[in-house]
Amino acid sequence: MHDAGQYERYAGGSPEAERILVERLVHDLMRVQIKVKKRSGATGIARTFHAKAVLGVENARLTIRDDLPGDLRAGFVQPGAEYPVTLRLSNASGARQPDYAPTCEGRRCGSGPGRTSPTTSS
Repeated sequence: MHDAGQYERYAGGSPEAERILVERLVHDLMRVQIKVKKRSGATGIARTFHAKAVLGVENARLTIRDDLPGDLRAGFVQPGAEYPVTLRLSNASGARQPDYAPTCEGRRCGSGPGRTSPTTSS
């Protein structure tokens, strides 16, 4: 197991300070959800952000370029590495909107439960 202190630090400097910051963040996100629900006339709360998925792919793969510059290499991001990922593209709004409505877009690419270990190609 790695030394968590080497890579991670508590927001606010201690576990208790971080807990308080997270509680505030949760409260703020809940306020945003309620505002979006009221403004949009929705019957329920979907998500704080990115309520409408445009595309979801469960069997995508993330492949790191073989010519990745040295200053961009870190941890798992190494030339030729390949990872199974789930990909989700969505609009950024917390309210579901028609496709023609202008909005920012969100992207998420991550691995999670049920995913296999990273592989590298030669």
